[in-house]
Amino acid sequence: MKKAKVVEGKATFYIPDPQDYIKDGKFDPAWLPVFYNPRMKINRDISVELAKVISPKIVIDAFSASGVRGIRYALEAGVSHVIFNDVDKNAISLIEENIKLNSIQSFEIYNMDANALLNSKRGFFVDIDPFGSPSPFILSAVRSVGRRGVIGFTATDLSPLEGSSPRSCRRKYGAINNRKLSFSKEVGVRILLGRIASEASVEEKGIFPIMSFYYGHFFRVFIRVEEGATKADSSLENLGLVAECPKCGFHKFSNDSCDLRKCEICGSEMTVAGPLWLGSLYESEVLTSMNSEGEAGKLLNKIKQEISAPAFYYSLDKFSSMLNLPAVPSTKDIVECTSGFYTHFDPKGVKTNMDYSEVIKCMKNSIKN
Repeated sequence: MKKAKVVEGKATFYIPDPQDYIKDGKFDPAWLPVFYNPRMKINRDISVELAKVISPKIVIDAFSASGVRGIRYALEAGVSHVIFNDVDKNAISLIEENIKLNSIQSFEIYNMDANALLNSKRGFFVDIDPFGSPSPFILSAVRSVGRRGVIGFTATDLSPLEGSSPRSCRRKYGAINNRKLSFSKEVGVRILLGRIASEASVEEKGIFPIMSFYYGHFFRVFIRVEEGATKADSSLENLGLVAECPKCGFHKFSNDSCDLRKCEICGSEMTVAGPLWLGSLYESEVLTSMNSEGEAGKLLNKIKQEISAPAFYYSLDKFSSMLNLPAVPSTKDIVECTSGFYTHFDPKGVKTNMDYSEVIKCMKNSIKN
């Protein structure tokens, strides 16, 4: 296998040479015999920054591929011991070579199914970054993490989580999501968290999100796990449903048994999604301690602006279309008028505690002016 040398963060490492896997002038990282996606660098950048703040002694990298993620944890976050794993033997050879190249001192390498590894090892920080859905690995990850440990989950299957593939969402995440709501990116993150909370409760463990975000083509959530039936029950109290009216754009969420099917504004049938997480997406103390440069820094700064924002947002372009407004109002105007928040989920999104009718007034006034 011909190799290419790559630098990412403080790590220098080998990957299969992408030039050898170009087909008809095109290239996809999935075609490499050992996966490496440069577009996921921002995922790894933010993961490393989080690890710097929580200072885990032992990290489990369950889907190591080239080993770059685990190597960066050791080099940049001061992690004492990294457990590398991949089911592919080609990956194991590359991990061994890259560990030697970066002089990593304390490590273990396994060539196992991820669930088998997670059921046999324990770490303070467990990283689950599979191709597609993380659902098959949630329960094992929850079992493998130590007391008050942290798990990072990546999901690249946006279609079911956003509502474009309802049956897949029901199968993989146990949630109803039959139509892509106007705030679908946040719905996706919250359905993922809802599934994790439900799975963790089986083990009498509760989850507490540290940081949750969407970027480009993936969702990423970091959760702290706490043991005990009381913690599990407390976590489950954050689950509920969200509904949006396809006619007027009104939305409402609830974690009790109230009926969300009929729109309070126009009487139309609402589209309901869930169960999903309705609690906070962030642990303020950790998030405000995180810093980075480049695209990761820009994303972190956006996320920090919505730490205290309410759940769900108005996507102004979609909302304006529902209301048949002649133009889309300025996001800045609506944030100011509603005492609202920008959101990283949508550049035209606004989060606010203001009543629906007042939001509409702000939008109409913005267009007039």
